[in-house]
Amino acid sequence: MAKKKKVRVDLRKNRNTIPRDRHWTRNYQETGAEDATVSQERVRAKGELSRRRTIIQDDGPTRAQGDEPTEMPAIDATCRPGRVLRVYRDVCIVQGEDGKEYRCVVRWLLRSLSTHERSIVTTGDRVWFRPAEQTSGDTEGAPEGAVVRVEPRHGVLTRASRGREHVLVANVDQVVIVMSLAEPELKPHLVDRFLASAIKGDIRAVLCLNKADLVDPVDYQSLVGFYNQLGVPTFLTSASTGVGTEELRARLKDCQTVFMGQSGVGKSSLLNAIQPGLGLQVRTVSEVN
Repeated sequence: MAKKKKVRVDLRKNRNTIPRDRHWTRNYQETGAEDATVSQERVRAKGELSRRRTIIQDDGPTRAQGDEPTEMPAIDATCRPGRVLRVYRDVCIVQGEDGKEYRCVVRWLLRSLSTHERSIVTTGDRVWFRPAEQTSGDTEGAPEGAVVRVEPRHGVLTRASRGREHVLVANVDQVVIVMSLAEPELKPHLVDRFLASAIKGDIRAVLCLNKADLVDPVDYQSLVGFYNQLGVPTFLTSASTGVGTEELRARLKDCQTVFMGQSGVGKSSLLNAIQPGLGLQVRTVSEVN
């Protein structure tokens, strides 16, 4: 049994100053200046000093250096390991080791921890969750579990969101950047932005130039050679003709991969071509953008 210890953790700030009385003028007219300026006093301010809490955690570091949050609560024998498949606000779908999918809420303590991240749980996270029979019983319509801890991450894709870090996906080994050569047209500056995100998250990058059947491939050989010289495997593909799909399938073997790219470049079509029977929904490209 792992040793436990008590630690004080920071919670997200509620508010640091007492809000202004919205009805000061009305109170002044009704009661006079002396009574209108009297504020409600509290023994303990509802501010920065009150946003801390003592938790029980395992004796030892719970996250790699530089990851957030730095403190995670300990788990007990009722908790099970799993991986987050999808996230919907404060509810996420977690796949357990038994292969079953559990609809889990995120424990309030995790959501309240002080962190630079927009959300404490994201797609791909390795988590510990407590099944519903230990939390809310057999109540009809109740969630099937509660996420109580998030394990250290590696291989993350992030973006900025309102001054905070938004982790899009975690624990992946490789990112396939899908860009179309036509409909919509190729945007090299967007490729460079995606590559920068992959480098920052310490993820291998593969560049897939899709819809090669709509252009003359000879015109893009220099671009393919340029990125290959930079150490980024680059090749032309076409979901409709099958060009490059075998090479792409070989790149996906034995690793966790995420596909990224703007809308309409053919990510779903490529995945359907690589894995027959997958049946991802495919839509027509918007004429507006």
